[in-house]
Amino acid sequence: MGKVTVHPTEFIQAELDARGWGLDELAIEMGGIACFGINRLALDLYFAVGPGDSNCRLGEEMAEGLAEAFGVSKNFFIHLENSWVEGIKARDLHNKITED
Repeated sequence: MGKVTVHPTEFIQAELDARGWGLDELAIEMGGIACFGINRLALDLYFAVGPGDSNCRLGEEMAEGLAEAFGVSKNFFIHLENSWVEGIKARDLHNKITED
């Protein structure tokens, strides 16, 4: 049916585990203590809703913060998420075709 895609939260969680960080540490790394509150809320929402709703997207600012925290480009996260969304669409189309 095509390539396997993962939601960005799976990558983020693997990175957190490898670094011994929690979401609090990540929120700080995303923009310092001044941005902690908003980053922490955004992470909570993304982890809770994102994997089940392809309309819950990272956005440029969150991708930039994640990129800063993990030392990658913001496009890495944008492409990872876009790949996941495309995988969901392909899966849904496949399921619709096989149901008919």
